[in-house]
Amino acid sequence: MLEFSEQSVKAAEANEKDKSKTFSYFWTNNLLGDIKVEYERMLKNIPEERAMKWKDAVGLNNRVVE
Repeated sequence: MLEFSEQSVKAAEANEKDKSKTFSYFWTNNLLGDIKVEYERMLKNIPEERAMKWKDAVGLNNRVVE
């Protein structure tokens, strides 16, 4: 499931015309709605190390928090 979600994020970003609108952008600005809730639920049920690996893969650990 995690691998599939990583691939989905990368595919969505590759097809986004506005390259500034990354998964991290939508995540940070709470534009994912219930999808973010499901991702968070998924992440809390896996080991922290694997959750961090997923966040790295989808670009969440590299985001700038304002």
